[in-house]
Amino acid sequence: MNLNNIILIGFMGCGKTSIARALSKRLGYYFIDTDVLIENYEGKEIVKIFAKHGEGYFRDLERLTFTWMKGSLLNSVVATGGGFVKSVSELSPLGKVVFIDLSLEEVKKRLDIKETDKRPLAKSEDLKQLFQSRYRLYKDAADIIIDADEKGIEEILDEIEAAL
Repeated sequence: MNLNNIILIGFMGCGKTSIARALSKRLGYYFIDTDVLIENYEGKEIVKIFAKHGEGYFRDLERLTFTWMKGSLLNSVVATGGGFVKSVSELSPLGKVVFIDLSLEEVKKRLDIKETDKRPLAKSEDLKQLFQSRYRLYKDAADIIIDADEKGIEEILDEIEAAL
């Protein structure tokens, strides 16, 4: 069990990837993005995985990715996909879980048309309903909750580091 990893969870558009990349540089850790791992494993973009195989298949890939990470990662900051908590409810065996909590209003500001084209569930379901259905999952899975509304990345990084 490698509890020195840091796992970022949160809704699409909350900045998990940018924060994870910056935090990994700050700490001298590896940077991992679960969506990129899955795309590389499948050899296609997530939107194409969803189109061809559906959400259930994608969630199976997330579970497979989690199993691999549990046995392989050390000194890593992991950015998960927005729905990763639907696939894996108990993330703590991988490390400290940090919920990047961004309001739905802020999420909507960040998700432009180009972004929603890469996020299959942003178009296929009501965004508010999707946000509400996942919010409790994020809170329940988190060791640390960071309120990211109206904060810059450096302030968020400082708060994460202070909470570790």
